[in-house]
Amino acid sequence: MFALEIAYRFQHAHLRSQISDTLRQSLWKTSHGYHVNAHLKRPKQLLQLEFHQQLNGYLSGNHFLRALAQHRWNDSLYIEIQLFNEKQSPNLFQNYFLSNHFDYRGKLAPDHIISQTELSSRISYHSQKIDFEAGLQLGNTQGDVRAISTAIPQILNDYQYIQSTLNLRYNTTEHWMLIASTHLQRNNAKEWENLGLPAFFARLGLSYQNNAFSQALIYRLGFDASYASRYQASVYRADNRQFFANSNNILLGNYPVIDVYFSGRIQTVDFFLKYEHLNHWWVLPFANSRYENTLNYPIQPDRFRFGFIWHFWN
Repeated sequence: MFALEIAYRFQHAHLRSQISDTLRQSLWKTSHGYHVNAHLKRPKQLLQLEFHQQLNGYLSGNHFLRALAQHRWNDSLYIEIQLFNEKQSPNLFQNYFLSNHFDYRGKLAPDHIISQTELSSRISYHSQKIDFEAGLQLGNTQGDVRAISTAIPQILNDYQYIQSTLNLRYNTTEHWMLIASTHLQRNNAKEWENLGLPAFFARLGLSYQNNAFSQALIYRLGFDASYASRYQASVYRADNRQFFANSNNILLGNYPVIDVYFSGRIQTVDFFLKYEHLNHWWVLPFANSRYENTLNYPIQPDRFRFGFIWHFWN
């Protein structure tokens, strides 16, 4: 089966800058373009091509191209390869933001383009007992715009990146279920170590499910744990609503978060009991003493939550 879609694209953006009670600027920008989506589907193969191009306005020259090929051996197992290329202009905020302390106007060339090319692959398997998915992305970015040493956007040198993802769900027995996921990401950006991202993130969950009281109660007991490796902290500037690299080189991450929970159903009532951030009061010798995702913004301390849903039908 072959299908082709052609559409008209219209994009509109507005940026308003006001200092005290004085309106300093009010920008209205538009752009027109087209969108094409085509795919060829066979019993075990899928080929898809998606392309859109902006023809005029503030996004003139921007485009997005994605080509995907997928092969299925059966209903449970498939593999796919994808290539995409995107060229986009900096947003209005990066080009024209104006406030008491900042004036971004003229900092970037009006015709500056951010270009990204990525090749990715994924393999997935699904069955009643196990779900497995693995992915790999290789990419190159040119002309990226970020706030690094100050809160003013600047153009980064070209950099390459690699990302890998692994997701697993496994029912070990009728009652036990294991969930695990990992994400690896590295880049060679010179201005900011790994662009302030943790190189490694993992999540692990284990639960036990059963029934009690002559099957009147169906319950699940389990725990979730997550961990992010060390990364260079970013700083949030509330006056211009941006994150930028922390010049003090403070490291965050290397900190686990552990939750335990008990959930269940009694006839038409679903309920849960959960204790979050169980390890808040533990002093782990390997862990960072700063439990923050963003500098000076701690994550939630340990807390207990509960809730229920009562369905008013049998």
